[in-house]
Amino acid sequence: MSSPFLQELSRDMRVRGYALRTEKTYIHWIRRYIYFIDRRHPSDAGAVEVRDFLTYLAVDRKASSNLKKGRSVFDPKALRRRRAPG
Repeated sequence: MSSPFLQELSRDMRVRGYALRTEKTYIHWIRRYIYFIDRRHPSDAGAVEVRDFLTYLAVDRKASSNLKKGRSVFDPKALRRRRAPG
């Protein structure tokens, strides 16, 4: 994982006590989302891109509708809200 952004997310999840498997799964989906938005930083994307990605997964990739529950994983604003102050 060479991206400073993904490294920071990984460190943040470890500090928060996420299970290693959960961390790896979140990083996997976040990486897929980044490629979906043409390798832009997630903070440069918005709700439209998140909706388009979830629609792509549900329709084109026939992923579970339970992915909609994980919408905040892809929302940069939600990521910032979950971050510990400091």
